[in-house]
Amino acid sequence: MSENRLRKYLNRATSPPRGHRKFKPVILSDSKGNHLANHCSNEQELEINWCAKGGRKFEHGHRWLIENLPAKLTRHGKVSLYVWLGTCNLTSVNKDYISLTTDLDETVNKIINTITEIRTLPERHENLKTTILEIPNYSIVKWNTYKGHSDPSSFKDQDDKLQDQIHALNKHIRGVNSKPNRHSPIFSTDLSGNSKYKPGNKNTTKTRHYYNFNLYKDGIHPENTLAKVWLKNITEQIKKVCWEA
Repeated sequence: MSENRLRKYLNRATSPPRGHRKFKPVILSDSKGNHLANHCSNEQELEINWCAKGGRKFEHGHRWLIENLPAKLTRHGKVSLYVWLGTCNLTSVNKDYISLTTDLDETVNKIINTITEIRTLPERHENLKTTILEIPNYSIVKWNTYKGHSDPSSFKDQDDKLQDQIHALNKHIRGVNSKPNRHSPIFSTDLSGNSKYKPGNKNTTKTRHYYNFNLYKDGIHPENTLAKVWLKNITEQIKKVCWEA
């Protein structure tokens, strides 16, 4: 998707929620959350309690919830929790560069197990609702280019495998977010596009699907326009759960 189309979406008016807020929205995130929190401006966005920390993995988030969730519930009464992690599990940092953590199913399975544990938290806390947010597609090649790697194109195969892992995890996330109004925005839709091409000397035209990673600052973190779009998408979903109909 182009930045122009994203700006058109941002210009569309939205309706404020009806009634009073009944749940406090809390977003537990890695560094992506900070890039959205910086753009909060309207009443509903400013109600969001951001708990974002760079480098946070799913297992770190689960540990944080066990230690901090009781205090959040005591303070706010009722909490609608949105967990937005996974990026730092799938890729690992070596100095300035990143690479795929593993091309096996080990990392994906570990994340799925942690998601299962997080989803059991409402059984222990009756005033809690949980939603797992999808992992946006991102690019190892783009990040390593941004960081000045001498041969970022050598990570192309890793990028392809990364997209497969993200797809598998997001499919699982859609399955666990099964209750009404408790689904995640599909963040990668705002990056996706299609282009026509003719393979070889053939006259037939085919369609190539791609992700516009130029909408990121660095291959991982959204530029301002994309960050505002994601914030709007999340807020529209939050309004359905946290405010009275």
